[in-house]
Order: sequence, then structure tokens, then C-alpha cells
Amino acid sequence: MNTWNSRGAGKRRLALGLGLVRIEVPTDDDLSSLSDRLHHHGLPQRDDGRVLGFDDPWLNRIEVTSRSGR
Repeated sequence: MNTWNSRGAGKRRLALGLGLVRIEVPTDDDLSSLSDRLHHHGLPQRDDGRVLGFDDPWLNRIEVTSRSGR
């Protein structure tokens, strides 16, 4: 998402940067597909049944929900 100045930037310091991105996808199937892709690539994720969370390479937390609300 941050393509203009991220290449080679390394992990952000905790006091600086975006920190959290929230994304809403249209359906529960979309959320399940994302979870499957994360799992396929061996990326750790957190899923509390409502929010699917994971960290991007710069340690920003990404939280994804579905419009249909699981």
C-alpha cells in the first residue's frame, strides 16, 4: 500500500508511522480466502472470529473484517 517510499525502509519504529490499517471486505468468503492465503504463505495471523489480524513486513498491524460480519 505504501509504495512510494517503502522499498528497503525496514521495520518502522513503534513511535512513528501508520501502525494500524483496518480493511473491510464484502463477504465472509473473502475473509476466509485471505486467511487461507496467509496460511499458505506461512504468515502468522490472529483470528478472534470477527477480525482477522496480521502484521505487514514493516510491523503495521492489519485488521480485516467482512461486511457480512461472520
